[in-house]
Parts: sequence; C-alpha cells; structure tokens
Amino acid sequence: MVEQIQLIKRTWEGDRQVETKREVLCTIKSIGQSEFYQAHGTDYKPELKIQLADYLDYDEEQLIIFNGKWWRVIRTYRTGHALEITVERAPEEERKHEQQNQT
Repeated sequence: MVEQIQLIKRTWEGDRQVETKREVLCTIKSIGQSEFYQAHGTDYKPELKIQLADYLDYDEEQLIIFNGKWWRVIRTYRTGHALEITVERAPEEERKHEQQNQT
C-alpha cells in the first residue's frame, strides 16, 4: 500500500538551524527478524523500513514523520532505482526542535 511521509532535513545557516520538510510517497515494510536481533547489541532499534520508488526522492534527510510519529533515519540502502530507509523512533529532544522554532 502506498503511504505518504514527510522527510525532514535540518541544516545550519550561520548560527541558526533551519528545518525543511517535504512530502513523498513510499511503501512501509517491517524490520526482518534477523535485522532486529543483529541490532540488539547496538544502540540502534530499527522499527520500520520505508521504501521510496526513486532514490532521487531522498536528499540526506535525517528525520521522517509517518502516522504522526517522528522517526530517525538509521541507514539507507539503494536497490536498483529504489531506496530503502531503515528508521527508529526519534528521541524526544529531536522532536522538540520543531516546537521551539514555532515560537
């Protein structure tokens, strides 16, 4: 099933952090059992795989919003023309940035 996500890129302009958001279409996949258990000994906790039909739809974004939840990009993997993005839940401090910049 095709889903819609927001890709979020944070960059620095001088001493100010700028956040850019854009929407793309994707498919959502589960994390495989093997990948889940391999990450167990690390600080990563992969929860979803997001597949973009075209790797050119991705521009080094660090965060994703999907179903109202914030996700942090752990890794990307290109398969042909598609791009697979593995994500984990974003920590609270990464989600706060948006609220601080809106005031």
